[in-house]
Amino acid sequence: MTLEAGMTCVVQPNVITPDQKAGVQVGELVLVTETGFERLHRAERGLFRIG
Repeated sequence: MTLEAGMTCVVQPNVITPDQKAGVQVGELVLVTETGFERLHRAERGLFRIG
């Protein structure tokens, strides 16, 4: 597949511990542009604690 300007793509590695009991969500939605990409998520990067 060749990415072209105007396409969107989710880059989402599956980062988990060796025992697969814990992981982290690090996905990113990007828009492919003529010169690279544009990040579409508006949330700040970093660690969030829920609960």
